[in-house]
Amino acid sequence: MARKTIRDIAREAGVSPTAVSFALNGRPGISPATRERILAIAERSEWAPNSRAQSLSRSKSDAVGLFIARKPDSYNTERFFFNFIVGLQNALTEQDLDLVFHTGPHADAEIATYRTWCAQGRVDGVVVVDPRVDDPRIAALRELQMPAVVVGKSVEGFASVVADERSIITTLAEHLYERGARTIGYVTGIANLVHTQERIEALNEFAADHAITALLASGEDATEESGHAAIRQLLNSDTTPDGIIFDNEILALGGFNALRAAGKEIGSDVLICSCEDSPLCRIVTPAITVVNREPAELGRVSAELLIRALGGESAPSLELEPAPLLSRESTAGLR
Repeated sequence: MARKTIRDIAREAGVSPTAVSFALNGRPGISPATRERILAIAERSEWAPNSRAQSLSRSKSDAVGLFIARKPDSYNTERFFFNFIVGLQNALTEQDLDLVFHTGPHADAEIATYRTWCAQGRVDGVVVVDPRVDDPRIAALRELQMPAVVVGKSVEGFASVVADERSIITTLAEHLYERGARTIGYVTGIANLVHTQERIEALNEFAADHAITALLASGEDATEESGHAAIRQLLNSDTTPDGIIFDNEILALGGFNALRAAGKEIGSDVLICSCEDSPLCRIVTPAITVVNREPAELGRVSAELLIRALGGESAPSLELEPAPLLSRESTAGLR
């Protein structure tokens, strides 16, 4: 009878080969019940590592991949990804896993990197950020049979961590409305991201429910220049906003400067707020109202879910609690 392989044991146990490797090598990351089931199958089949299997075990990457598919100017100044990566790295380090981090301008480059990682055995799984509408990366990951955690969208067959993006925009819109805003603008970065579309839908629904006007200004990226250009676009429209929501603090900073240049008094002539917090929002005058999404915690949770998936758990998922509002002087109230 042919010797059973790790893949044979994985198939019989209903887990991934990585989970079998964890169990056979005494590594953390899988539940006691899963470990016992795998070891029982291995013992029953009289499985033993041969020299090739040991070589393959030694070549296991013990690493997780993260690829950010954005232009550098779109992520190198904002704090979200820095804090996210810190939380991700800390959780991986606790399990003796490394982080392989790459960047590129678009999803095609990300998919090509996934293929390279898979062919070279560089990573055991990946963290997928910025889910897009009709996202081609998901089909590529299925083809490669690459374990993944998707951050921002629930995807069948993959671990996922999801925030309530609709509640973020509704919380901010309600806050602006309570302080007198009746024409609310929303300044986005990359328009085809899933979270952006969910936020747009939520704002439009809020505007319809409250009989107010919603305006949209989309940029190519999440930079200070895009925020500045978006505000010029809104100020030159037939209807100008008296309340503005920015996708992140860098867009908000660009918008802040554009409003000041146009002679607007922030906090009284126009109210502004951001979907992301950072020290920038606290040190400008007036300080900018935000929702606090705690990206480091999001990174930690993402790592933990991927580790559970690598350990054999079937598509673990988590929906985050709504992010709290931090009210500051930029939404003091219209005069």
